[in-house]
Amino acid sequence: MAQVLACVTCATKNSEKKHSNLLYERSDNIGVNVIKNFSGSAKQYNKILFEKNQSEKLPAGYIIAFSFGKGAIQEVARLKMEENIII
Repeated sequence: MAQVLACVTCATKNSEKKHSNLLYERSDNIGVNVIKNFSGSAKQYNKILFEKNQSEKLPAGYIIAFSFGKGAIQEVARLKMEENIII
């Protein structure tokens, strides 16, 4: 399992730059622990950006994987509903 956590910059239509975290996981059936670790790492990596994205209802980051388990999908939904963290 190789994983990469990076901060990426994307340009939007009106030339604004948006920053977000990216996790690339080369495995199948990602579990709850990966989601929890990612949200904690994203907050720890750049707390100001994390809180800004959270207040503006922007994604805290993106996880790219081959497939996601049921628990991971439920954890992403829980984070969105209870903690206003969008992944």
